Amino acid sequence: MTGIVLTGTGIALMAGLPAANRAISTHGWRTAYVIVGGVVIVVVVIAAQFLKRDPYKMGRVPYGYDGISTNASARRLTSVLSRGPLHKPGMVISLVYFCTYFIFYALLVHLVIYATGHGISSPQAIRIMAFLGGLASLVGR
Repeated sequence: MTGIVLTGTGIALMAGLPAANRAISTHGWRTAYVIVGGVVIVVVVIAAQFLKRDPYKMGRVPYGYDGISTNASARRLTSVLSRGPLHKPGMVISLVYFCTYFIFYALLVHLVIYATGHGISSPQAIRIMAFLGGLASLVGR
């Protein structure tokens, strides 16, 4: 499910970059920045309406909660926290995702500047970036 959700990044790269480039060439970078920001705000507000609320309000309990709260579970939690954050599988996965996306986007952001420095036009460099970013995101997931 996460892979399907994250394909939105690839779709955004393939559709958003050419649209932002067109807005920059038509209206200038300041106005284009406001337009892109407005679109992002609208999309985020609409997407936030589909978020699930508190499980208790939906008549459910949180995942992993068995309904029993004892001192033993509090001691277990304390021992897990005292071992350090990297002993939790979720933290390791988060660290791996951070490193992967940091490298991916650091390269992707500088791709247009690199391409234009080698004589490729800006619109063509944007198309290359959108294709590579979209391809890596969609096929990779």
